[in-house]
Amino acid sequence: MIIHCRNCGHPINLNNESDIFNPNLICPNCGKSLTSDGNYCYRCGKPTFPEDTQCINCGAYLVKPAGTWEVTLALAFFFGWFGAHRFYTRHYLTGLLQFLTLGGLGIWVIIDIIRILLGDFKDSKGIPIKPHSIQKL
Repeated sequence: MIIHCRNCGHPINLNNESDIFNPNLICPNCGKSLTSDGNYCYRCGKPTFPEDTQCINCGAYLVKPAGTWEVTLALAFFFGWFGAHRFYTRHYLTGLLQFLTLGGLGIWVIIDIIRILLGDFKDSKGIPIKPHSIQKL
C-alpha cells in the first residue's frame, strides 16, 4: 500500500494498512512522523490544510478517531446508562445528559448501540467510529 507523508507529500510503501496512524513511522524524505499534522493527504498526496480532518480530494480521514469501535461498543453496552461511550468519544455534554437521564431511560442507549453497530456513530470531530482502525469511505 502506498501512502504519502503528511508533512512533505513523499510517497511511502507500507506493508500493513493499520500502520497509517502509527506514531513511530518516520518519513525517509523529511525525517518527520508520518502522522504529524501536515499539508498533504496520506492517501492521495494532494495538498490539504493542517486543521482539516478530511481530505476534500479523496475523502480520507486525516486524523484518528477519538476512540476505537470495540471499546465504544463495549462501553455503550455495559455502561451506556451512564453515558460512558459518549464521554469516551468526547461528547461531554450529551454524555452528561445521558448520565442524568440514565441513557434517556434506555432508549437513547439502544439507539446509540445500533448506530455504533452500523458504523454511523461519530466522535466529537465528526469522524466515524467504524469496526477497523482504518476509516474507509
